[in-house]
Amino acid sequence: MSNRRRLPREPLCPCGQHPATEPHPYPEAFKLMAYRSDDGTETRQVWNARNGVTPFVITFPSGRRATHVNWAGDRYAPLHQPAPGDLVFTGGPDTPQLTEWPG
Repeated sequence: MSNRRRLPREPLCPCGQHPATEPHPYPEAFKLMAYRSDDGTETRQVWNARNGVTPFVITFPSGRRATHVNWAGDRYAPLHQPAPGDLVFTGGPDTPQLTEWPG
């Protein structure tokens, strides 16, 4: 979050955490990212629902180890609405927690 006070009528970023004219401190903030299992049998989209870091390697609910792939395809989506069962990073900026969105 920005330390600068927002000017009256200055628009906020869609994430609501800072003025729209300022970038997020973390480049992966609020992005949809693809992760693929190391055995290639499972690919999942994961939404980073926070302004924080994300791990390169995660474990899917299936137990398969997965790696962040296609970085150029990451899409900024601060207003994304996850569906039940979608994977979402929650937690603090430096402590991401992978959770399945409830449904």
